[in-house]
Amino acid sequence: SSSSTSTLLKFFDRTSHLANEMLSRYLVDFIVSDHFTTPSAKLPTCYSLAGKKGIWLVMRVDWYVLSIAVLEDDDDSEGIQDDEQPNRRLSFFTAGIIDLYKSDGDFAEADSTTCDEENFGVCTLVDIIQHAHARKYSLSCFHALQKDVLPMSSVDVDFVEDPLTFHEVLNVLVELDDISSHLNDNTSTITGTKLGSVIERLLGVVPGSNASMFFYKGHKVGEGLATSEGSDVSQAPIFFKFMLDSRLASMEDILALQKTVTVTALVSNFGVSDDLSPCHLEAVERLERSL
Repeated sequence: SSSSTSTLLKFFDRTSHLANEMLSRYLVDFIVSDHFTTPSAKLPTCYSLAGKKGIWLVMRVDWYVLSIAVLEDDDDSEGIQDDEQPNRRLSFFTAGIIDLYKSDGDFAEADSTTCDEENFGVCTLVDIIQHAHARKYSLSCFHALQKDVLPMSSVDVDFVEDPLTFHEVLNVLVELDDISSHLNDNTSTITGTKLGSVIERLLGVVPGSNASMFFYKGHKVGEGLATSEGSDVSQAPIFFKFMLDSRLASMEDILALQKTVTVTALVSNFGVSDDLSPCHLEAVERLERSL
């Protein structure tokens, strides 16, 4: 018997070639790593089968179940609006091979260990891959923005943030006379411009975030970290947010400082842990020294 199933994975827009290449590579590297629950291997040749072209893999779902999977190269427009980031389809073609390798006495034991769902348990693999994909999406976005080879026009910021939590790491009191009654809310000030310049030397604005999320552009985090699942904190992307008196602030808000405020910096991490990697700590320390 056999079955086929597929899932859609969010990618970046067509102009973000580097980010899309990174995301494909990071995701495939995870699937063929020891950290994926199912023994898998990447097929060395680019195959085209059933009209599908992309990165092909073989997975041993169970002792008597094999699945051939393909992460397609082309975007899937199903259900996507013009202003949304595209998806790519990951398809599985799965077959049970118990009839070829089992004796009659083995059937009872195999039936108790093989998934009894129509897709042979591939849904479990899909859940694991989707969880990993969310993290790889954030990493790919971060690494592509750092490289700044082909600038990204926009990203799905909600999806970038989905696997992340932000932790308060820095508080700075900026004192100045209240001039808010003399200026419009969005009018830049000397103090705000100076603070904005300090931030821009170390951080860049994430496109599509309304200038309220920033990526660390200083130390280039090694891409090898992206494929290592051993420690979440060692591979988390380094994004920052800022708050002015406990209110989320954009760069426009920072440039328009008009009275004394407490500036709070928050840095990203995977999960709820506030244990930061050395790279995160370096970024925080550099920011603290500059403010």
